Amino acid sequence: MKFKNILIGITISVFSILLSFAVAEIAVRILYPGIIPSTKYDWSSRHKGYKLEKPHTTFRIVVLGDSFTFGQGVSRDETFPKRLESMLNSYGGRIRFEVVNLGFCGLETRGELELLTQAGINPETWQPDERYRGLAYQPDLIILEYTLNDSSTSGRTLEQIKKFDDQWRRGDVVIRPNNGAYSLPVPAKVDKFLTVNSRLYLFSLDRYNQILGRLGLREAGDSAINSMLSRYEDSFDGWVNVKQSLSEMAQVAKMNDLPIVLAIYPQLIQLDNYPFKGIHQKVKWVGDVWGFHTLDLFPAFEGKNGASLWVTPSDGHPNADAHEIAAKAIFYYLTKEGLIPYHKGG
Repeated sequence: MKFKNILIGITISVFSILLSFAVAEIAVRILYPGIIPSTKYDWSSRHKGYKLEKPHTTFRIVVLGDSFTFGQGVSRDETFPKRLESMLNSYGGRIRFEVVNLGFCGLETRGELELLTQAGINPETWQPDERYRGLAYQPDLIILEYTLNDSSTSGRTLEQIKKFDDQWRRGDVVIRPNNGAYSLPVPAKVDKFLTVNSRLYLFSLDRYNQILGRLGLREAGDSAINSMLSRYEDSFDGWVNVKQSLSEMAQVAKMNDLPIVLAIYPQLIQLDNYPFKGIHQKVKWVGDVWGFHTLDLFPAFEGKNGASLWVTPSDGHPNADAHEIAAKAIFYYLTKEGLIPYHKGG
């Protein structure tokens, strides 16, 4: 009888614990719908729905970029190109604005040049398709969003885009919040399972990582900062490739009589004591030399809490708030520089 009572007690305790976890899991899913694993990100095509033939009385902008432009971790409607489109169309009047988002994760400047001129990405199949190159959309203006890690020797090719995104959709690759210094001792397979399936686990890790951030234990270290700075030494192959690609892109824009904007996006770290101002100045100088309209987005972000603009504490891509900031800065720049038409309705 005593053993039976002990067994009943253990069973009730286990059931109570499981029930508590289940209730907490449901509560997190209801109260924090934005906490999702990377397998649930919106990986949909950003340029789907735009016809190649430009409609009459339409002013069309093509935006080139990487995951910051694509909007890793946010929905299509939250990306800065889509926000910019909405802002422009709030003008009213006879002209309609379309902003075609040709941002893809992992691309760097050379790949973006190829995307503009040679082989675009089919919005249905995600395969390279020259019919969908940037120029085929008949743009009136080009915006090149420049992320600092574009100075790289390991950029993704257009042929690799579909394979890369399929890995994320299938869950072969998952962003693990439980990583880096002071990560919790959870077995890898268990960690991946919980990361994909438990919002409560993600919520707990997000709060844990936020605490580490407040304690200064998750800031970008000197090694990471120095690594980025080294990418902009004059002899670094990635920087040499960037300068050559910018030169060629400027020539393409000139040959097609298209204004082109170079929008330099900051890394969302230490925005009150930003370590990469020199890089921004260097990129801006190159853009100015080659005839770009150059826009440094850092002033729009200066002094803000960088971590609060991340998708999650473990994913430093811009969240919806950051995309809104970028869209507003670009909108004001385009209007101030007279790069877009404005006609009152009537």
